[in-house]
Amino acid sequence: MRQGLDPWHSMGMESGREPRADDAAAPPIAALLAEADRLVARIAAGGDPADEAALRAVVGRLLPIDEAAALERLLAVWPGFAAARVRRAEILEQRGDAMAALAELRRALIHDPGSSAALWHLGRHSDAEAPLRRALAVEPGLAAAAQDLGMHLLRRGRLAEGWRLYEARRHTPSWVDRSADIDAPEWDGRLVPGLRLLLVAEQGRGDAIQFVRYAAPLRDAGMQVLLRAPERMVRLLGSAPGLSGTVGFGAVPPAVDAWVPLMTVPRFLTPTTGAIPAPDRYLAADPARIDLWRARLGALPGLRVGLAWQGNPEVVGDGTRSVPPAALSALAAVPGLSLVSLQRAPDGGPLPPGSLLPGVLDPGPGLDAGPDAFLDTAAVIAGLDLVVTSDTALAHLAGALGAETWVALRAVPDWRWFLGREDSPWYPAMRLFRQQAPGDWAGVYARIAEALRLRAVAATRP
Repeated sequence: MRQGLDPWHSMGMESGREPRADDAAAPPIAALLAEADRLVARIAAGGDPADEAALRAVVGRLLPIDEAAALERLLAVWPGFAAARVRRAEILEQRGDAMAALAELRRALIHDPGSSAALWHLGRHSDAEAPLRRALAVEPGLAAAAQDLGMHLLRRGRLAEGWRLYEARRHTPSWVDRSADIDAPEWDGRLVPGLRLLLVAEQGRGDAIQFVRYAAPLRDAGMQVLLRAPERMVRLLGSAPGLSGTVGFGAVPPAVDAWVPLMTVPRFLTPTTGAIPAPDRYLAADPARIDLWRARLGALPGLRVGLAWQGNPEVVGDGTRSVPPAALSALAAVPGLSLVSLQRAPDGGPLPPGSLLPGVLDPGPGLDAGPDAFLDTAAVIAGLDLVVTSDTALAHLAGALGAETWVALRAVPDWRWFLGREDSPWYPAMRLFRQQAPGDWAGVYARIAEALRLRAVAATRP
């Protein structure tokens, strides 16, 4: 959501403030609601200006307790308050009610057709280009709208303009600058043989895995390529071809001629989907760990299938990309499979007892128990026949390892999966299963179950 959107400021109130000492003396919420409703009724019946002032005061006391209820009373009296409608749409989206959020945004635009915030949210919700361009026309500096327009274009394969607009991510509140201590200029995109270039990982673990592939073409252009990444990812990402060295974020950066955010590199190297560097595999699992896990899991009968269904819950939109575990029950009913959980808890530890569906094998607490991320998971994947996962970092890990990978996607997926295709130009061994309607995970996993049934039957043929 847009950071800092505050419909309350113009009303002389504060949104998102911390509780204060005088809040303790506030009436119970039921009394505040009753008083607000009484004042709304008086204003609707004619009232007087004092009632409006009293309502503002009551809503201000209600605000830190129940913002949604405060908005409802505010809009009952001032229905044309577009900023409040946009804030209400944000709350509805956070609660998972996307249709109600869209309706609220459209109401906001009726009252204020030039609301850049409403236009931005409408374009983001409905994956529509026109509202996003209108938002930028109204407020050219709205970085979040430029970023979302960039992702909209990338999703449709319009990469050249999409990458350019996606640079706006670096001007949004969520951006974390990892370059302050690098004593070198930012790379300008020129391929200069002998240049020492530091790639700086950004955003999530899946992003780092997906885009570390660009080290190889940069090396092939004669450059010396290094990577700066989260400490827990250094060993895994360090196996990527093209890298001369890898350091963690906490280490002193190496001496280089230039640096660049990792996800800016494709702006210079990938103007079309046909230019995406897509080797069969570009990360490698540790051979000793492969042997260890193969000894534990190698005797599993039938088709060995790894499962993951939950991404990082702190990522915006994770609620629509992660899959309810119950949806996977369709896979457990397919004969001839051995199902192995690759899922970890949000903190990276093992899942709580009782979290797995019956028939799904838990590899045990030793999976990735050390300081490095994904080393054991990569070794387990190397011993499986197939991975079925939601849109998580594990999808990128399996794809980068060259494993056959099936990914379950929401109806409007993240931009990197494009639209309307069952393959991925990023990963040659990947197959995509898309929702036919928003929220329809049952349909997705019914199709995956049928495909697995056919695959298991084929695996048993001599």
